[in-house]
This record gives sequence, structure tokens and C-alpha cells, in this order.
Amino acid sequence: MKHYPIDAKPDRSISSGEQDYLYFSGTNYLGIGSVKEFEDLVVNAIRKYGLNHGSSRSSNVQLEVYGKFEEYFAEQAEAEAGLLLSSGFLAGSIAVKTLKKSADIVIVSPDAHPAIQPNDEGFISSMTMEEWENHCITISHGYKGKHIAFISNAVDPLMLQEHKFGWVEKLSPKNRYTLLIDDSHAFGVLGKGIFGTYSQHATPEVAVITCGSLGKGLGMPGGIVLGPEYFIKKLQSEIKFRTASPPPPAFFEAFLEGQNYFGQQREKLLENIRYFRSLTQENPAIKSLEGYPVFTFENEAWVEILAQNSIIISSFPYPFLDDPAVNRIVLSGYHKKADLEKLAAILNNL
Repeated sequence: MKHYPIDAKPDRSISSGEQDYLYFSGTNYLGIGSVKEFEDLVVNAIRKYGLNHGSSRSSNVQLEVYGKFEEYFAEQAEAEAGLLLSSGFLAGSIAVKTLKKSADIVIVSPDAHPAIQPNDEGFISSMTMEEWENHCITISHGYKGKHIAFISNAVDPLMLQEHKFGWVEKLSPKNRYTLLIDDSHAFGVLGKGIFGTYSQHATPEVAVITCGSLGKGLGMPGGIVLGPEYFIKKLQSEIKFRTASPPPPAFFEAFLEGQNYFGQQREKLLENIRYFRSLTQENPAIKSLEGYPVFTFENEAWVEILAQNSIIISSFPYPFLDDPAVNRIVLSGYHKKADLEKLAAILNNL
């Protein structure tokens, strides 16, 4: 695996050494950091709030912008409440560990991210998702009066599978259920606008909690947990929340003031996805998921061929060092049609 060191922010193109490349990697799905007007909002907010806010959210002096952001994001996602944390990993970790305290049984999906693994076990691969769903239903009918928690990603960004949870309607009515979903790779892309999949999963059968990183599709530091108000209040009392510093405040004022830029970038991204799918639809080696900005292929030799043609994609072992490389083409809202056409032309000639 070849590395490409850079000394500037990734955009639709990058420079490494003496070479310029088109860049189809990372997780900056909306490309919001490349919107100068939004960047200006962040810079102005930094002048107002400073570079960072190192105080606890439980301090007697609190910045109002955090609460405003949580209230707005939760309202737009159609959740009762939300809680902002310093990272998506912390958001997932604190959510699952708090849930585990009240759950009698916790069942984790095959592709659950390490952030939502209750026992730090890493990825689980012994079942397919369909097998796991049937397993959950079977388990539910073997108990009575239990609190059973299910933990899963909203989407598998490696295998390109969006998960649906209609199967919860088949659970035994004799237990109480909570469904915890990691929306890290859904925010900005899947679900309701840029606010993730929370509203899609509302059902009387289960209590729904979503969590995830804001640093992928939305391009901002921090993570968030969305869910019932009683659960968010539990998180607020957790020591990991009370003693942790929040993310830098400037981004959240800019987010509240710059919603139109996020909407514009999302439309650009969705159009880029549609266009690239149309360009590669006759290529059986290219796998994709409708409406999702990631395209995969298996032939690792193609990675170097693309690099020789000044195109860098995502290709590295994941999640473990001894895993095979995962080859992913990642589209963003900052890509231009000409970028997509160049990439598709090379792929279609391989």
C-alpha cells in the first residue's frame, strides 16, 4: 500500500510530492469545508468564541451555542432530544455503555463499528445481516419481561448495504426493546435531509437511539446522540460526559447560520452520485448503493492504474492491519462532472 503525504486540506484534488491527483477518498461526503462562505462563517465564529472551549459542559458557565445546536439537530431529526460530544467514537461508546446498564440482553450486528461494541470486541462477522435479524427475532420469543437491546450500523459503508429495521415488528410483545443505530455514515446523505435516519425508525415496538460522528458527511468535529429525553438525561449524568470537553464551539454556530450551504452541497452530492452511476452502470465490476456516495471494486491492481492516471481512491486494510485492502471510490459534493467523467472513462476501459 503506497502512502501519499499531503500538507494541505484534501479537496477535489490534492498534491503529494511533485504530483497532482484527483481525490476520491476520505469521508467528506458533502465537501462543506470547500465552501468558502461556510468557511467564513466558521472563521467569524472562531473570532467570537475562540479556538476551543476546554471547560466541562457541566460547568457553572456554559456556552449557549451547544444547547441551541442540540435542540435544533434533534428537532430536525425528529428525536426528542440530542447530546453533543467531542467525537463520534465517544458518542457511540457512551451511548452503548449507558444502554448496557439497563439492558438484560445486548445483541450486536455483524458489521457494528467498534464505537458501538459494548465489549470492545472489534467487528463481528459470523453472521450475515439477514441471519442476525432472524436471530434477534428468535431470541425475543425465548424471553419474557426482559429489556433487550439491538445494536447496528445504519449503513455498511464497506459492503454497501443500507440496513432496514422493519423486522422489529416480528419481535415478541412480551419484552421491552431498544434499538441503537450508528448513523456516522448516514448523516448528510441518508435519511431525512442531512440529519440521519432517526425519523425512519420510529416505531411503537422499540425505543430508538441514533448516534454517530459529525466529522464525516457533515465535515464538523464532534459526535451526537439522538433519542428519547429520558435516555439523553441519563447520558448527561454520565461521568464521561460531565468530565469531557466539548468540541470547538465555532462550528456549531456556523452550522446553525449556514444551513443553506449544507442543503446546496447535498444536492450537488446526490447529482454527482446519479451521474457517476449512469456512467458506470454497464461496468459489472463496480458495485454501488443507490443514493450513496461510495463505489467499490475488488481488483487491487486497478488502484495503481488509477494512481498512474493521477487519481487517488481509498485503498487500505480495514479494520485490522492484516485484512485485505478495501478499495473504495468516494464521491463528494465538491467534485465536478469532468472529474467523474475522467474516472469513469478509465474504469470502463480496464
